[in-house]
Amino acid sequence: LLVERCAHLAQLLSTSADFAKLVEDHDGEAQVERQKRLEAAALALADPNLPKSKRRMVTALLEAERRRQAPLLQVWEGWSMAQADYQSFIYRKDGHKYAKWLRAQRKEQKAQEQKAQAVKEAEAKRIKAAEKKLQKA
Repeated sequence: LLVERCAHLAQLLSTSADFAKLVEDHDGEAQVERQKRLEAAALALADPNLPKSKRRMVTALLEAERRRQAPLLQVWEGWSMAQADYQSFIYRKDGHKYAKWLRAQRKEQKAQEQKAQAVKEAEAKRIKAAEKKLQKA
């Protein structure tokens, strides 16, 4: 189930990226002009001396832009959530591998420490045996 979901997420990410590129290419120059108009509208709204009629017109322009972007925001949010889900899956998968590797490293280190302790004890026994032989002689 998890593998199927992640495969779906990967497909969704590639589809969303293709869609975003298509929208970006199509809207190129229009986007630049729209951005300039919105910046001018925002600056105009900041002016306290703007007449009411122009203020209403600028407010209507900004409201129309908000309505235009509402569906796009849902797509972008869905794409961002899918990307976050996919990244968390990869992190969990890789995190699991890291934890497994870390356990193996700790096990290996413990085995080396036990081996070193056994060598130390064997050396101590050998030295004691040699000392006993020297005392008898």
